[in-house]
Amino acid sequence: MKVARILGIDIFINFSWLFVFALVVWSLAGNIGPLHALKLAPVARAFLAIVTASLFFLSVLVHELTHALVARRSGIPIRGITLFIFGGVSLLDFEPTAPPREVWLAAVGPLTSVTLGVAFAALAQRVSIPPHHLITAVHDWRGGFTLVFDCLARSNYALALFNLLPAYPLDGGRVLHALIWRSTGDQHQATSYTVIVGRSIAACFLALGIYWTVTDGFGLGFWLTLLGWFLLQAGEAERVVARVTEALRGHQAAELAQPPAVQVRADQTAATALNDLLNAHVHAAPVFVGERLIGIVTLQSLVRVADPAVAYVTTAMTKITEVTTISGDCEAVDVTRQFAHGGPPLLPVLDVDGEVLGFITREIVLSWMMKDPLVEAPL
Repeated sequence: MKVARILGIDIFINFSWLFVFALVVWSLAGNIGPLHALKLAPVARAFLAIVTASLFFLSVLVHELTHALVARRSGIPIRGITLFIFGGVSLLDFEPTAPPREVWLAAVGPLTSVTLGVAFAALAQRVSIPPHHLITAVHDWRGGFTLVFDCLARSNYALALFNLLPAYPLDGGRVLHALIWRSTGDQHQATSYTVIVGRSIAACFLALGIYWTVTDGFGLGFWLTLLGWFLLQAGEAERVVARVTEALRGHQAAELAQPPAVQVRADQTAATALNDLLNAHVHAAPVFVGERLIGIVTLQSLVRVADPAVAYVTTAMTKITEVTTISGDCEAVDVTRQFAHGGPPLLPVLDVDGEVLGFITREIVLSWMMKDPLVEAPL
């Protein structure tokens, strides 16, 4: 869900983030939370908890924005930033092409979090009450905001330390990858070694989380288990991406292009087009006038048509001028980048004259890659 656009970068929120936000507010304002020491009404504590949670996730957003801005300055296009259950992630079109760039791109995040921690600690000191006034001051708002800024300082320090763990997709994993890459000169070997280290860390989190969950019940143990599983899956995904990239190296987009499973005419009704797509089990199809490609239509756009039996398919299509296309002589690796992070459902491949060579879908890419013995089927 897109919620904002900052400095030309789209900001998205995963629905899992809403759950975590509510959990953080509850844990701060609850009977065992740090704000419970304040002699304030429950509504006032809830307000301070919402302010604290909002500023913390704003800190996470600033952390990711620095990643995105450094990447953009290095010439790497940014698709956006997504906040989710474990923090946030910057969606890069491709990875840094040299170890020093990867180190700087990864390290800037923890440095930002430490800087924010120092700033919040200074604010806590600024609004704090002298010790001989603390007993009476704990009842007022000034004492409340001292606690808020102190929590935010500690949280940002913890965020920096956590991100320095050498496991994908954390910043520490990127730094370790860059150092091994620089040492060995082999980017893919560096990925393999980093994944092995990340697996070990994930296994420790899983074991400790399961032990604490069994002995102490749900709580920190549950979150450690979930985090360990997340790190394990992220590492595996990174390994698969590296193997896929290696398998596609040296091939061109034209080799992957195929005729469309369904070809829709511009004079068809939306209902007819929808039926064609459903029968062919495809999510999108090109729209032609004669032999000229004029757009792409998807199942999602067709089902939104008010009167599909009457409306033409052109009312639901995305015009070709607004559709992402790729040149046939581009590297096949660029195709996987186009499909990353919610890319187009159907990618037209054009020759130098702008004529259609064929189309590529995610399914075509996966099917083509499975023919390469180096690539393992994703789980």
